[in-house]
Amino acid sequence: ALVVARLPLLECFYRGVAADVKALCERLVLVSVNLGERAVLSRLLGSRRPLGGERLAVAAPWCVKFDERKLLRFDPVVKVVRREDSDAVFEAKPRLKPKKRAALGSGYKPLAKKRWSAEEIEALPVLVKPQQMFDDMVTRTEAQQACKGAALEGRSLEGLARELAGRPLRVATMCSGTESPLLALDMICGALKAQSGQSIAVEHVFSCEIEPFKQAYIERNFAPPLLFRDIRELGDEEATTAYGATRPVPGEVDVLIAGTSCVDYSTMNNKQKKIDEKGESGQTFWGMLAWVKRTRPSIVVQENVCSAPWEEMVGYYAKEGYAATFLRVDTKNHYIPHTRTRIYLLALDTHAPNRRAAALGDAPMGEAGGAGESGVVGEEELARWEAAISELSCPASSSLEAFLLPTDDPRVHTAREDLSHIDPTKQRGVVDWGRCETRHQRARTDEELGAKRPLTQWVSQGHCAGPDFAWHDWFKSQVERVVDLCDINYLRLAREGQDANYKTLVWNLSQNVDRSTASSRPGVCPCLTPNMVPYVTNRGGPIVGPEVLALQGIPVDDLLLTRENNDQMADLAGNAMSSTIVGTCILAALLLSRDTLRAFDAPKPDAAAAGAGGLVTSTGSSETQADVAGGLAMAEKPLALLGEGGVGPLAQLLAEAAGSARMCASEGRTRVASDIVRCAKCGTTKSKSGCPESWPEHVDMAPVTEPRTPPREFEAKLAAALPMVVTLGGLGCADGMRPAGALLPAGIEAKLLSPTRGGGGDEDEDEDEEGAPRRKAKAKPAAKKVGPMDRLLGKKKKAEPPTPLSPPRRADAAAARKSPPRQRDTASSKDEALWRGWAAAVKALERERFTYAEATRGESWSV
Repeated sequence: ALVVARLPLLECFYRGVAADVKALCERLVLVSVNLGERAVLSRLLGSRRPLGGERLAVAAPWCVKFDERKLLRFDPVVKVVRREDSDAVFEAKPRLKPKKRAALGSGYKPLAKKRWSAEEIEALPVLVKPQQMFDDMVTRTEAQQACKGAALEGRSLEGLARELAGRPLRVATMCSGTESPLLALDMICGALKAQSGQSIAVEHVFSCEIEPFKQAYIERNFAPPLLFRDIRELGDEEATTAYGATRPVPGEVDVLIAGTSCVDYSTMNNKQKKIDEKGESGQTFWGMLAWVKRTRPSIVVQENVCSAPWEEMVGYYAKEGYAATFLRVDTKNHYIPHTRTRIYLLALDTHAPNRRAAALGDAPMGEAGGAGESGVVGEEELARWEAAISELSCPASSSLEAFLLPTDDPRVHTAREDLSHIDPTKQRGVVDWGRCETRHQRARTDEELGAKRPLTQWVSQGHCAGPDFAWHDWFKSQVERVVDLCDINYLRLAREGQDANYKTLVWNLSQNVDRSTASSRPGVCPCLTPNMVPYVTNRGGPIVGPEVLALQGIPVDDLLLTRENNDQMADLAGNAMSSTIVGTCILAALLLSRDTLRAFDAPKPDAAAAGAGGLVTSTGSSETQADVAGGLAMAEKPLALLGEGGVGPLAQLLAEAAGSARMCASEGRTRVASDIVRCAKCGTTKSKSGCPESWPEHVDMAPVTEPRTPPREFEAKLAAALPMVVTLGGLGCADGMRPAGALLPAGIEAKLLSPTRGGGGDEDEDEDEEGAPRRKAKAKPAAKKVGPMDRLLGKKKKAEPPTPLSPPRRADAAAARKSPPRQRDTASSKDEALWRGWAAAVKALERERFTYAEATRGESWSV
């Protein structure tokens, strides 16, 4: 065996008495170790990241040895040997991935899992808006009901809407953060009504959230009838609301969606707790399960991290009479370019009667519903649910850039100012950098990256100069560890021949250098967490709050985000469920367990109420809106759209437009910087205060002396100058001459519009070296002014002199000259004539110029 490290200074914690060495090795968790020894252990154990929850259990009087032979087989076995007793040897293998669970014992056999090819992904429509994604989801769901062997065969969402006949689905949420389930149901119902005309009413029973700013977000956007504070109290008859009052906890719910706490299960937590150790995660789960046991909802959908004890949860649900299963899903496989792997659990009430059959008169009340072929209630539905999630998956068809706001968007500018603000209570001392400097230097040495800092060009305790397009004010507010990590990530890609400034990558700058901090591939965002610092390489700044919410499939434009700052929106999105995934889970669960829905117990509403019942919206109201109070007392006045008087010359208006243009990224859309300088060589403009030092360097920077106009003022002046109607005519005079279906021979268009050809003049013909006819141009005419059409299509290149022929090829060319000339294609000649006529019309139109001296608001410009 090879002795690697003796680990003399270890800080270990052990709950209980170490009876022997074996118990010590199995129970102790290493929580502190020297950085160098940790890196050695990680490398020899084959781990790409430092030791986390699977850290070796080693006590101070023990040393660590590795078996070289097993290391070569990539199956490392760690031996913990006591120094004074070499006979006491115990092996402890590192934690392996959990084995795949056995398939559910139902008679249903799912279809083969679909694997999307690159050609199929390229053919997908580009979907960016969440409503577009749910429109496609509903369309594909309705197509599955006619597919033989599909998980949703014979189950239609439109049919469910007809059977409900206006009866509302009662939905409750617990710790769901952004209320993604309600947003998903809203968009599903909207897509269904747009495609089939059928609507499903959704009644929001209550929400539960403990964070005050999230309570305000829920109340402002969803207005639930009850907003409880603590999920641990919901198992009782009464619970405390967010306003401090005590109210009865309602039941009779069709669907419960819960996202219990994950802090005790996360792999980032070094002090994890089990579900029965009364940690935060365990307490929230037991509070939710107590409410489920008391009220027995038909469907329970639960979400958490992958490292949660899912098998134990399934067992606890089984004790309460629920059949449960769980499935691991990734957001980037459901419309959104975001790598976010989570597990969703579905639990169905096995004791629920067939309420649907009783409501429709097909079966007596009390008949058990949802029994599979194996006789276990709910087992076939669970197997079909897992298959349906896979069948309804759709890879992301758009890149990460499609979800990012423009750089000059006011929301980006506001977030930039918020993120660039340096809190005076937090000093940037050398302690923060001193803790990580050794680790960063080791990473540079081990990976052979060198000591340069090409991206930020910063020096210790000095200035930082990023690229000219970067957010320099944001870089100033970052600590040295973050800035140096940017350079290390940049060097890692440069070693592979890639420039990060020209690729859409996201770096997680909140992690240490020896963890995974970069995107797996361009255009896909890594998993977003509440405290993450997601730096976008080709932006030069982080992802802001509205963009983080959009990457979770949340319709940001439909929400009221008036009080949440950037950090709070990142917290909302980091703890949220992806709307496309939770929507797919709820949609499949509703169709597969429709027989047990409590909505069928409600009386059928009349036709008027059923038709007026609307969808759940972002304001908590339905589609039917009441009349505005006091509307009859409003006075009607004419709307004056015409300005008074005229404006100055058009040249002055154009000059003011140039003065209001943005000359630095720090100006945003409304701000005008007073310290703008311009490079005399390349014309680049920037602000001295907004971009003090950046690269590439500009030598001759002179101040801009032209007058600047604030954009707001120019917008008002432009609105007063433009008439209400602008009519352009005469631009289509050549459309009638353009050939409709003619085939354009190769090179004809460029030849016709070439300034040296003049639309097909007289030319001498010659033959090339192969004997084919070749046109011989005349002497080069005098220099001619190049017009706009010539610049658009490009000038004809000069003909290169023919290469001297060898004697054999010269003889072949002479023989070819004696052959009869080739016949011109009649169709091509007609097409060429048509194209000549159209080109002449375009050139005639090119001489027209449209100028306007001045304009008055209210006039109609006609051409």
